[in-house]
Amino acid sequence: GQYNTAVGYQAADALPDGAQSNTAVGYNALGAGNNSSTDLNSCFGEGAGGSLTTGTKNTCIGASANASAVGGENQAVIGYGAAGITDNSVTLGNTTVTNTYLASGAIDTNRLYIGHAAANSAFLTVGLTIDQGANDDEIFALKSSTDVAHGMTAVTGTDTYGFLKKFSATGGGTW
Repeated sequence: GQYNTAVGYQAADALPDGAQSNTAVGYNALGAGNNSSTDLNSCFGEGAGGSLTTGTKNTCIGASANASAVGGENQAVIGYGAAGITDNSVTLGNTTVTNTYLASGAIDTNRLYIGHAAANSAFLTVGLTIDQGANDDEIFALKSSTDVAHGMTAVTGTDTYGFLKKFSATGGGTW
């Protein structure tokens, strides 16, 4: 294929003609990629992306880091043995990771934006902004799937014990 780069024993060694723009670094990285549509993947580490055969636009960083399926698409998977969950997603760490830090130590101006286009908010110095756009369903939910089960499923999920959602689609408020 065109524009492929492979460094390491058996890295991307199964890629056929037609597969293009892949980068594989490490022993057996992207080693199963065997389809001409296996494109635009970046795999770094021993066995990283090793299960991808037809996947596209994936980034796997760390030994044995893999997308969720052989045909995974647009998954960023970071960490030793980390496994993607679904297409068009980011997965940080494997199942033994117990703490995740974002900008650890930046306590005076640490902001996390989800679905928020603005890079700054005059009303937020430290915190979290979740912008759900025109959606009127739950924006925040507290769940306990191992011991909470109620019958109010017309209101929220059966394992939810607390949630926030808009009271009014146009007027706002919380419910």
